[in-house]
Amino acid sequence: MESYLELARKTSSVALEAGKYIRDEAKGFKSEAIRSKGTNDFVSYVDLEAEKLIVAGLGSILPLAGFLTEEGTAEGAENDLIWIVDPLDGTTNFMHGLPPYSVSIALQEKNRVVVGVVYEICSGEMFWAAMNEGAWLNEEKISVSS
Repeated sequence: MESYLELARKTSSVALEAGKYIRDEAKGFKSEAIRSKGTNDFVSYVDLEAEKLIVAGLGSILPLAGFLTEEGTAEGAENDLIWIVDPLDGTTNFMHGLPPYSVSIALQEKNRVVVGVVYEICSGEMFWAAMNEGAWLNEEKISVSS
């Protein structure tokens, strides 16, 4: 398997691709395209299609990894490697045309998260981290304040 750092970089590319799709769809999004999954829990075709894009992209990075997805488009959560995906984190904001909303992806290996990526679509900020390697905002390494 590749280093966690390299996996984080590749995962951020997948998040960016999904974010571009979501940004494009936001321009003509109609509220009729929303359905309720429960109290204050909504889903649209944008969530579903973005998740499919993400699953396909991540599947090409680690073909043997399973998935735990918010919209249920992929399976395999019993594997040692599991992608955890929220394709449109902030659907309520998205449907009202309000920031923030993001793509959120993590990779779990044997019950510990080893890679995390959050792409905040409206600001264009890509946060990503790899276990024992640090965290980045876009291409700049970041850290907690002293």
